[in-house]
Amino acid sequence: MGELKMKLIATGNTAEVFDMEDGTVCKLFKQGYDKNSIQLEISNTQIINKTDLNTPKFFKQVEIEDRTGIIYTKIEGTSLLKESETCQTPEQMTALLQDLANLQKQLHTNTTTEGISYKDYLNFFNCKNIENLPEGNTICHGDFHPGNIIRTAENKLVLIDFMNLCHGPKEYDIARTYVLLTEYIPDPQIKAFVGNTYLALMQTDFSQIEPFIGAVENCRKQEML
Repeated sequence: MGELKMKLIATGNTAEVFDMEDGTVCKLFKQGYDKNSIQLEISNTQIINKTDLNTPKFFKQVEIEDRTGIIYTKIEGTSLLKESETCQTPEQMTALLQDLANLQKQLHTNTTTEGISYKDYLNFFNCKNIENLPEGNTICHGDFHPGNIIRTAENKLVLIDFMNLCHGPKEYDIARTYVLLTEYIPDPQIKAFVGNTYLALMQTDFSQIEPFIGAVENCRKQEML
């Protein structure tokens, strides 16, 4: 990377993130990481970068010491997941879910035929009984939850992490988020409150996402293996 400095700021299972100290970060994948997965992340990011949402911008792919990296704009802020840990009242949680829902509804105003369909994604995890589910060209994030939404110091919400990006009916993406929001909540009353509040804010009835729930839950089981 020439004379640019690299400061390690995050470490994950597949990559390390370095601050390039020039307004960008480098997501540097571990040696031997699947090249096709890297190209998928790049192409998905390029798709989402065409929308009017606040997202990290893809700059270029780099090779550093036999490792592949992706240069993105640097995003600074706090995730909505971190914010949720400080919610003490139903009103505070509702306000957070309102922000999440507003951003997701903005996402769903965008369409594409690029990338993979949600059925292709589900088929990758050997999900059954999906042939009768509807098609669609709405952009679906596929992993839309508070951990993938960053609030900046200017109170802008930035959407990150596009590995599961696909196109399909918006109800699929809403079903994914419904499951992601509720699957780890042990208290049944809180679980019902979060799930019902989210659907109400999305102006969606459970019956509209119910056809997708089985496939999403099966997919989640496979993803966690």
